[in-house]
Amino acid sequence: MRNLRPLEFTTIVLVYLGLAGLCATWDTLSRGSALYAWEHSQAPSFAFLVLSFFLVFFYLAFAQLNSRFTTWARQLNSLLAHLLTPISYLQMIVIALMSGFIEEWFFRGILLSHFGVTLSSIFFGLCHLILIGRIWVWSLWSTMAGFILALLVFYSKSLYLAAMAHFSINLVMLFLLNMKAYNRPSLMSTQGE
Repeated sequence: MRNLRPLEFTTIVLVYLGLAGLCATWDTLSRGSALYAWEHSQAPSFAFLVLSFFLVFFYLAFAQLNSRFTTWARQLNSLLAHLLTPISYLQMIVIALMSGFIEEWFFRGILLSHFGVTLSSIFFGLCHLILIGRIWVWSLWSTMAGFILALLVFYSKSLYLAAMAHFSINLVMLFLLNMKAYNRPSLMSTQGE
């Protein structure tokens, strides 16, 4: 991991803007409107809002348990902390919004409608594959999360609901990573002692 440089905020934004451009182009070419997936998404019902709240809560709780008891989750947290922290609160919100809404647009708004629940979930998992140590397990974890989000969209008919759930998960995870980053002593402060 020492050979990996932290990601620049502008690079992250540009990658997500590129993915949004791909989504808009795909929707335009395949369904006639750049925002087709969003235009045809319904407002979620109260029951699905409650369900998604519990899904987000259980995902975050299980993720925290994993990071305490499994090697792969600790390795993943260490890698993500190295790549994504420390960042400001505004940067956390922007990254969580872009990742939540643009990834949902691509995976559940486009791929789900073209390839179905299973294939879109597998592709989501593969896009989270990292071949460092045991972090590859995250790909399986992401496949299951993608499957649950795909089912949520399939039954609720609301891409907004999945995007908000994804955004919430990413925002909390970024916040937790940053809390650790700001609380660990910097290299500069330990050298003077």
